[in-house]
Amino acid sequence: MGLVLGIDVGSQSLKAVLLDEALKPLGSARRSYPIALPKPGWAEQDPALWEAALAPAIAEALSMAGRKPEDVGALGLAGQLDGCIPVARDGKVLHPCLVWMDRRADDALDAVRRRIDPATIRARTGANLDGSHMAPKILWLLDAVPKARRAALFHQPVSYLVERLTGERAIDHGLASTSLVYDLATGDWAADLLDAFDIERHRLPPLADSAAMAGRLSETG
Repeated sequence: MGLVLGIDVGSQSLKAVLLDEALKPLGSARRSYPIALPKPGWAEQDPALWEAALAPAIAEALSMAGRKPEDVGALGLAGQLDGCIPVARDGKVLHPCLVWMDRRADDALDAVRRRIDPATIRARTGANLDGSHMAPKILWLLDAVPKARRAALFHQPVSYLVERLTGERAIDHGLASTSLVYDLATGDWAADLLDAFDIERHRLPPLADSAAMAGRLSETG
């Protein structure tokens, strides 16, 4: 299979770890980036920061191990939960990522409470109705950011990089499970929860197993 390259899209830095076939670490590197705090309770990040950090972190990890890019057989992605990025049909970012600590969606929760009992959300998703999760952030973006209403898709950081690297759209069940619109019992996006947040299913990435191959690296990735 070749070597495995693990990428962690963190809140404060991107980490790259090169592993051999037995998953023994051979080299690692990280590149830091800031979180923007434009207003009290707001926290956002430009996805371009993750992309700018990716190549140098990978290059340093490979150099530390004395290996070449062609030695890598697989790349795995992990990262921060509950970020929310609206993207256009062509993949263009329409607003910076609202990262997990962003609280601007708190005021949007009253409308959701009128549509569905928070206890039902808790029972179905395992998470409390809270503005830090992805679905409230989508609701806020659709209400407050005109450009975001044109979004073809709402990504989390990991699913965003999957599409940028492969051209494929996919989010694993673990990342989706904290969104407040994922039903733990069915393992799928839930129609009634989506309705409660005014989210159309086609504007979320297709679900996939975390160990599944999302796609192959594209020429432009």
